[in-house]
Amino acid sequence: MGSARQVVVVGSVNIDISMRIKAVPAAGETIFGTDAVSCVGGKGANQAAAAAACGAPTRFIARVGADDFGLTIRRQLGERGIQVDTVLAVPPGTASGLALICVEPDGQNRIVVVSGANDLLRPEDVDSLPGLIDSGSIVVFQCETPVPTVERAIELAAAKGATVILNLAPYRPVDLRGLAAKVDYLVVNETEAAQLTGLTVETIAQATQCATLQHAKGSECVIVTLGAMGLVVADEDGTEYVPGHKVATVDTTGAGDAFVGCLAAELAAGHAPLTAIKRANLYAAMSTTRPGAQVSLPRRDELDAAWSSLAG
Repeated sequence: MGSARQVVVVGSVNIDISMRIKAVPAAGETIFGTDAVSCVGGKGANQAAAAAACGAPTRFIARVGADDFGLTIRRQLGERGIQVDTVLAVPPGTASGLALICVEPDGQNRIVVVSGANDLLRPEDVDSLPGLIDSGSIVVFQCETPVPTVERAIELAAAKGATVILNLAPYRPVDLRGLAAKVDYLVVNETEAAQLTGLTVETIAQATQCATLQHAKGSECVIVTLGAMGLVVADEDGTEYVPGHKVATVDTTGAGDAFVGCLAAELAAGHAPLTAIKRANLYAAMSTTRPGAQVSLPRRDELDAAWSSLAG
């Protein structure tokens, strides 16, 4: 398929502090956790790490604090093969983003995020984007940075003819009526899909209805992810349900980000859209079999081996 095209991720980055808990504490209750780990996270950084792990040349555009966490973020992302010259420190006084992640015994997680420097990624900060991409680039966005910045960057990427992936997570009121035609892949989970459409999204049939509705509103390809159940795709060829994969789940943290980053890398590698989506679906499932977000990301050779095993 030739050399991979570039993936550019515009988004958030945090220091994640995760721990395992046996139960959710009640109001006023103190409980003991185990296995505390500190590492780089945030939806944007996780997606960039997944794209790089899947073999795509990857650049990340983000903001960090002028603090030790900011230095750690740049160093660790660079070690993962991500170009970080566009990960810049904001003026002193605003800390790097921070996330507290509590992982329950069944692998489900509860997350509190303090955005910090992520909130200072301004629309003017992405004006350099057109000089970093071309029509072959895959540009990825999420919603942990200010909405005006996301909207501005989508406009710029679309004007260059790049492929645009918008992961509407967490849900925020991005102007999809004005931008739908400029977003090639809209990715939401069941909660975000319900917030976007006002529909209940708990079953495959409901997810299909939601994806079809949003596609009719102008989104070229709508993907509704359903966790362990898999996902639903709606595009010009109709709708398709892609089942999930049975794996021994340890930690679901970052699984959605693994999906988005892998999708970007698979499209960059030249895979057809539905094949890229199915491979990303497998990759996301594989990422849940290990603890953590970025540290749990499989390598491309592991994905290829698992994909070949399925085909066999």
